Amino acid sequence: MKQTIRMVVIGGGSIGMLWASKWNNSLQVNLITRSKTQCESINKQGIKVTDYTGGTTYQLIQAYCYDEVINVLNQPFPGQTWIVLAVKQKDVEPIMMKIGSSITPHTQLLAIQNGMGHETIIERYVDKKQITFGVTTMGARRLSDFEVMETGVGETYLGPPSSSLDQLLRRKSNRSFHLQITPDIRLRQWEKLVINALINPLSTIIEVTNGQVGNLVQEHISFVKKIV
Repeated sequence: MKQTIRMVVIGGGSIGMLWASKWNNSLQVNLITRSKTQCESINKQGIKVTDYTGGTTYQLIQAYCYDEVINVLNQPFPGQTWIVLAVKQKDVEPIMMKIGSSITPHTQLLAIQNGMGHETIIERYVDKKQITFGVTTMGARRLSDFEVMETGVGETYLGPPSSSLDQLLRRKSNRSFHLQITPDIRLRQWEKLVINALINPLSTIIEVTNGQVGNLVQEHISFVKKIV
């Protein structure tokens, strides 16, 4: 018998909107946004997703404002709750301080941040056995309060391995959502940190989005070699 799973995505930026949209047909998904305006916009219009091929879909997702996150997490639920932290590094600790008391033995937390250091913060509030870290190379751009665009296809690495993570991935129905479990998530975090340190300035010089850099490497290969 399949375990009932819900997902609460905290963060209404590009990755949070895209992640919520990609899981929406597989699980009960709620999205927590910082602004009331964005929350109302998503509840009224859904999330409009433009994928990397140019196709468009609308995902009807129940959104809540940040001030409501405790009420959402404390709602009775007969299964497992996955909290997805899709926020910037600087916002991790304030959010953990707010939601820490609402994390139960039936909660799993997935943190998707660039950089390093958020691990030690999260581990102060959640047992290590309940934590998964994610590193993604998906490209995404928020176009408005309810619109998000995929700007590049990528992989999302999740770890460390656990039975709860296995159960979650078995529920995934979106074939364009590439997820891999890895025992070396720390290595993946370091790799992403180094890549960002190279891609961010390069995308500024070439004047493209980060997600387009990979597609333009061949075109600009001589230019890249001079920089490196």
